[in-house]
Amino acid sequence: MIRKLAFAGLHRRWADYLVLFSGLSIGAAIFYMFAALATNEKFLKANINVGSVTQVFVFGLILLTLITIVYVGYAQSFLLGMRYKDYGVFLTFGAKPRKISQMIMLETFAVQLGSTVIGLFLGMGLTKIASQWLAIQIHLPLTGLNVFQLPAVIITISLFVLLAICSTVVSQIIVRTKPLQSILKANQLTNHSDQNFKLKIFESITGLVLLIIGFTALFKIEVLQLAAIPVALVTISGGTYLVVHSVFSVIINWLKKRNFSYRGLRLFTLGQLQFRIENYTRVLSMVTILFALALGAIVVGIGYHRQIPIMSSYSSAYSMNITNPTKATDKIIAKMDLVKNVSYAQISDQKHIYLNQDQLRKQPLEAVVVPKAEHQLSQPHYKKIAAHKLVGRTVENRNLMLMESPALRGKQIVILPTKQFNQLAGTKSTLQLIRVRNLNQSFSKLKQLERYSSSTAAKQGYEITNSYEMFVISNTLFGGLEFIGLFLGIAFLTMLASCLMFKVLSGTQIDRNRYQMMMKIGVSIKQLKRAVAYEIGVLFVIPGAAGILYVGLGLQVFKKLMVNPYDQWWWAVLGFSICYGIYYLLTVKLYQRLVIQTNQTGGDKHGV
Repeated sequence: MIRKLAFAGLHRRWADYLVLFSGLSIGAAIFYMFAALATNEKFLKANINVGSVTQVFVFGLILLTLITIVYVGYAQSFLLGMRYKDYGVFLTFGAKPRKISQMIMLETFAVQLGSTVIGLFLGMGLTKIASQWLAIQIHLPLTGLNVFQLPAVIITISLFVLLAICSTVVSQIIVRTKPLQSILKANQLTNHSDQNFKLKIFESITGLVLLIIGFTALFKIEVLQLAAIPVALVTISGGTYLVVHSVFSVIINWLKKRNFSYRGLRLFTLGQLQFRIENYTRVLSMVTILFALALGAIVVGIGYHRQIPIMSSYSSAYSMNITNPTKATDKIIAKMDLVKNVSYAQISDQKHIYLNQDQLRKQPLEAVVVPKAEHQLSQPHYKKIAAHKLVGRTVENRNLMLMESPALRGKQIVILPTKQFNQLAGTKSTLQLIRVRNLNQSFSKLKQLERYSSSTAAKQGYEITNSYEMFVISNTLFGGLEFIGLFLGIAFLTMLASCLMFKVLSGTQIDRNRYQMMMKIGVSIKQLKRAVAYEIGVLFVIPGAAGILYVGLGLQVFKKLMVNPYDQWWWAVLGFSICYGIYYLLTVKLYQRLVIQTNQTGGDKHGV
């Protein structure tokens, strides 16, 4: 009988349970995706050239575990809110509390364990897709990637089983200890907040002081080193909580006293926010920190992705140097987007390399102009090199010799007029130099040309001779940071938005009564939907705006690791905000369907 009642509840509210099931599946998938990399030490050390990469992923996994606990807690609140009244009715008709406890256990395990299994398979697919996509974007070949990581499977299942048990026990205690009348009216209760103005001012000042301490610790990370991270995390988290809790309620009270609030349903919307201020302070503070971490990780990842090719371009004026090009190289080069393609005829003997003076005058060699500002990032500019500077012990001579084939290095350069040059006897060769418009876009073609290069630093043991070689080396050194940043950002974005979404949806059972009352007094569906959009919009904007501010301050930490961490970072903010906005629209649609559309029939029935 208990089983039938439990599954009858699932069947009757299948749409609500589908939201819950899919949300938990995504949570399990993201957790497994992260755990699969965090537990694959060989993969991390083989592909990411960062000494503390394992510790970074383990720290991220611990943080993600805490987020998952909160996430599952909100999901369980959503489930319990849907079934509160049903449990009360069953108890009214004589059901024993023990039977209700069994029903709670059955429903909780059916939803959470079922979603965990689906999430594991989804996570394996996401691990492969996300890792390979990121590897392609940053030109980082991955070795040792294993989508099925047994330790990650065990950790994921263990965590979600433990959370299912805890959720069941907590829900059972709540139902068994509450009076029957409280259970029947649980969805009619509201939260009230203390409006002591002096206390709010004290909270605001304390919160600001904690934020100042936290960001100062980040700015002094060179002095404090690793100690700066926990100090910043604790103080910024605490400061965020106090500022949101105090400022948010003060602003609402201030708005309620202005004429602004008496237009449309604004007063109702402000009242909705006021009712839940205490509960939302915690989740908004957490989402703000996660928003900053996720956005910061993506900004840094994209920053490296954009800056690596530009920084590499400063190493040489040419992307590739080829001695004695062939039809094969010509065929590859013909398909490339070039901004410079020059060839120089050469004649060499045992001690000298002879160059054509007229050829150098018509198409002079070029060098990169070093920018005056240390942190000014832009595409490099080039200057022409006078032919006489190529002779003797000069920087220009050294750079040219590096682009020659190993057999010609160490010989003296002699520049002759065309007539004398043509009369020389010796070994003839051609040096071709090319510069591509974009190293990222031309990477695959340059890789094909690499085998024909005059010299490759990695193979010959010589210094870097062209910007392509620097690009490859930079990707090896910093590509791991790109990977970590983008991977962390995607994982945290998904979890933070899902947490906020479920926190909002967990209040639908209480809000149904309020919206139904508004419909009975003649408020239109359109007005209510607009009110929902405004209310949820405020809840999404607060952590978003604060998170962007935190990232703007936190990027100071990366000034020593990046040329310019702020270079076009707004593009990353825009992309991140679009993804965040999609979650907002999804939350609004789900909330409207659960709260308003389900009451439309009821409203019509009552003559509204």
